[in-house]
Amino acid sequence: MARGGNPADFAHEGDFEHVTVRVKAYQFVAMYFAAHDPKKEGGWFSPGQVQFTAQGHPIAYSAKHSHASYPSPGKKDRYIPFPDYTANGGPVWNTELNLVRVTENSPAWMRYSGRWGEIGEMWAVGDVTSGPWGIRYKDTWWGDRGPWEEPVRHQIQFYEDNRFREDRVGTTTDAPGQIILLTERHGWSNDEARSCRLKWVDVGTLITVFDESDANPAKGWAQIEVKQSVKQIDIASFQRNYEDAFVKVTADPRGQLDGKISRIHVDTKYRYKLAPGPLSAARRNSTPDGASTEASLVEVYPNPIGPDQFLTVALTATTGEPGTLTLQSPTGKILSRQPINGPSVRLSTKGLPPGNYLLLIGLSDRRIVKRIIILK
Repeated sequence: MARGGNPADFAHEGDFEHVTVRVKAYQFVAMYFAAHDPKKEGGWFSPGQVQFTAQGHPIAYSAKHSHASYPSPGKKDRYIPFPDYTANGGPVWNTELNLVRVTENSPAWMRYSGRWGEIGEMWAVGDVTSGPWGIRYKDTWWGDRGPWEEPVRHQIQFYEDNRFREDRVGTTTDAPGQIILLTERHGWSNDEARSCRLKWVDVGTLITVFDESDANPAKGWAQIEVKQSVKQIDIASFQRNYEDAFVKVTADPRGQLDGKISRIHVDTKYRYKLAPGPLSAARRNSTPDGASTEASLVEVYPNPIGPDQFLTVALTATTGEPGTLTLQSPTGKILSRQPINGPSVRLSTKGLPPGNYLLLIGLSDRRIVKRIIILK
């Protein structure tokens, strides 16, 4: 953890130390030490260039206030006038004792979409003092050579114009459960997004944009559904319906949404469970809406949802409690009530007009409230 220090030193909370060990016939062949710019720094080192512990494990030295690692301690000159420093001392991470096999979606924390650490003081100039993206969203996870510190897959980019030539309004990932208030999000520009670009976004991802920050569908909305994951999909406008083999765009018939986006939801048609524990809390704390600390016990999807569809309310495996599901209007009128007798319940939106609703999940010792948005 690189915390504190002068922001000009690019100090930030959290980092991923990336090394690759290449073996052949169970013999050490070479080791790759990742640095800041994969085109100008880092590289492969032979066994004679790497230090080993008494037990035969290769040693990587992590630089101060940095995610770069090196095969030896000391001052490390770089291609910019800011050297890295490593020391022959300090905490020792015996990684061989904590090996975990990871895939794109497993363990569950691989899908965590927030920053692994706080948003830093210099977010406006490249976010160099913020915690990093998760490894699933970084170019080095795929072996690509994309932009430094920016994910090249599972990425959703928003632009100020309809041709992707002007400034980027902001970037997020395709992990479900995100609510982005552009009026409050560091580094995002409110009422400027006119288009978005999707890079290897997961099938089933639902991206809903709203004119108003309170997600009132009566004021204007549009929804993008990803039908097939490909290298890049460009959505040039939020004001017209469009569908092909890769994506479906459903636009508010009233139009006039381009350049007026104040709120973005990212969700999925399918269910992905987030493991319980501190990481769940980190994800909730990263939600601008300030969701309840108990909200992770229940997943509601898709949300927003269209008319005449079924909403799924799923309790995580950590609860399994019986309870009651109540749907209320914004004024508190009870519209429906049904028991929760299993791990999931389906709720029909048939006959419900577009708007905001409250879903009350009553469990044995708690009540959880979710806001549901029904689109036109």
